[in-house]
Amino acid sequence: MQPQPQLGSASPGSAEQSSSAALLDLSVSTSAATRVRILADNKLLLDAELPAGETRHFSASRQFEVTAGDSSAVLLELNGKAMPPLGAPGSSGRMVLTQKDLRP
Repeated sequence: MQPQPQLGSASPGSAEQSSSAALLDLSVSTSAATRVRILADNKLLLDAELPAGETRHFSASRQFEVTAGDSSAVLLELNGKAMPPLGAPGSSGRMVLTQKDLRP
C-alpha cells in the first residue's frame, strides 16, 4: 500500500514539469463564416464551418496545422501572440505553427 501514496506525491511533480514545458495555445477567431480545419500534433481537432464572430481555443504540445477556406476571415493567436494571415484575402490558406513562431 505504501507505493500508492508515493505515486500520488510524484504525479504533482511530473504535472509541474509538463506545464513548465511550453505548451502551445491556439485561439482561432472568425470575422466571417468560413470552413476551418485544425490539426494539433497531427490529430484532427476541428473540421467545420465556423460562423462569423466565433472564437475557439486549442492546445498542442508540438504543432498546429491550420487550414481555412477564407484566409482573411480567420485571426490566429498563438499563446496570445497574433500570427500573420493564413494567405491572401478571399483565398484559402494553410499554416503550420510551432514553438518557433513564438520567438520574436
